Amino acid sequence: MQPALHTSASEAQIAKMVQSENPDERAALFLLEEGLAATTGRPTRLNANPLLRTAASRCQARLLQPLVEARAELDAPDPRFGSTALDRAVSAGCFAGTAKLLEMGADPDAGHGRNYLLEHASPEVEVLLRGNKVRSHL
Repeated sequence: MQPALHTSASEAQIAKMVQSENPDERAALFLLEEGLAATTGRPTRLNANPLLRTAASRCQARLLQPLVEARAELDAPDPRFGSTALDRAVSAGCFAGTAKLLEMGADPDAGHGRNYLLEHASPEVEVLLRGNKVRSHL
């Protein structure tokens, strides 16, 4: 007779979570936990700002707050294209990312600005933006 397998609920939940996580998210969270994304200015550290913009453009909303906590600047524009994390989340039609960035205080006037956001928003994201009074006269 084989011994019965005993797995606690927490172990099963952890296993399920690890299987369902996006590998990119898992890698980014690992780097953040190890302190490799802090913007300390040391050459061995990563700049968290590009990571924030990339997470926003890929709709990886779970990564946004940890990146900001690792000192990514919410409204830092891409030096080449001028887009912010909010610009990228809106362009990607990412409702969860847009909501999280606005909740954390992202400025709709930063980057490409309010008109850009509304022009490029999906219908769902546009409702969110208008609900957050992206245009003061709306």
